[in-house]
Amino acid sequence: VLRFDSSGERKSARFVSAVIRSARRFSYEEAYALMRADEATTASLESGKDRQLASHLKRAWKLAEILRRRRFDEGALNLDFPEVRVLLDENGRPTGVKKSIYDESHQLIEEFMLAANEAVALETKNDATASVYRIHEDPDQGKLEEFTELARTFGHEVHDVTQRSELQKLLRAIRGTIGENGIKLALLKSLKRAAYSAEPLGHYGLAKANYTHFTSPIRRYADLAVHRVLRKILSRRHEPTEPTEPTEPTEPTEPTEPTEPEVPDRTPKASEIRDFARHISETERIAAEAEQETRRIKIYEYLENLVAEDADISFAATIQELRPIGAFVEIDDLLIRGLIRKNDLPRYDEYFFDRLRNEFRSRTNAPPLRAGESIRVSLLHIDRERGFVDFAPV
Repeated sequence: VLRFDSSGERKSARFVSAVIRSARRFSYEEAYALMRADEATTASLESGKDRQLASHLKRAWKLAEILRRRRFDEGALNLDFPEVRVLLDENGRPTGVKKSIYDESHQLIEEFMLAANEAVALETKNDATASVYRIHEDPDQGKLEEFTELARTFGHEVHDVTQRSELQKLLRAIRGTIGENGIKLALLKSLKRAAYSAEPLGHYGLAKANYTHFTSPIRRYADLAVHRVLRKILSRRHEPTEPTEPTEPTEPTEPTEPTEPEVPDRTPKASEIRDFARHISETERIAAEAEQETRRIKIYEYLENLVAEDADISFAATIQELRPIGAFVEIDDLLIRGLIRKNDLPRYDEYFFDRLRNEFRSRTNAPPLRAGESIRVSLLHIDRERGFVDFAPV
């Protein structure tokens, strides 16, 4: 139970074992519609309960908006990516794709989860009880310098990105531009990977000194472990601190029924935390890669189905990166990456790769190929085993 002042500063945190009684279950789309509704629309809602819930949502967003602004003021990086969900029929065949829009309803939930995670991390840290933390270590300077050069090939003025403010400035500048996803992905690759740790080393991307995963104990084992740690801390605090008065001995009584055995304590021991954190970091990576691979396989299948139905179909794409082998592009609607090989360029023998400018230039008057440019492509080949997709410019 967290209390904030009007500037978004947390004034108190209280932890209790409780049961949530949901007054209403909203989809993100339903919540977003109510959050954006004007006064007239809100007043026209049929039930007084819905009007009250709409008021609560709007008030909640006011706080979330303050927390979000405060987080970025403190140096957090906005690295949110659009996601594509593949729609399947009852037989598991892909029938379409749906882009997830990261609107204020998602941001509201995120800010409150971040606030809860941070409060719990500070509590376990101050108690000095062994626990699990979510960390994101500071990046290597060399990796950031490589990223700087790539960002410049997209035409952006980039200075010392070892300074958080400079990275934030770049991320604001690319918002809504053609090459936004490519630059964000390149930045993500230049940063260290977030992981679990026995030490509260802080989170670089979120700009938080104390952070853990607490809010999803039904789907992440790290969160369940942190719940157990927090419960142990609270239970210990509730134990009596004064010795009780000794009682007079009593006559023996009849034996009672055996009691249920105590539930074993599954809280990770201090000596196990380090190995435990390393293990769940590894399994998290495996799970994330499996999820990405499953999505990629279904998008490949959907792509092949589209081409089977219309051999002349083409796709809007953006050039993400250029190398001597060719141009890496991303399909705008499917967020799937592939390669236009140099040999598949029209009159390819007239093109050469200019390393200094990081572009494919033509010896004739054909326009060069540069990172960040839009291009239409057709599908040539999908290598499922290797995860490669080849496109050709249209």
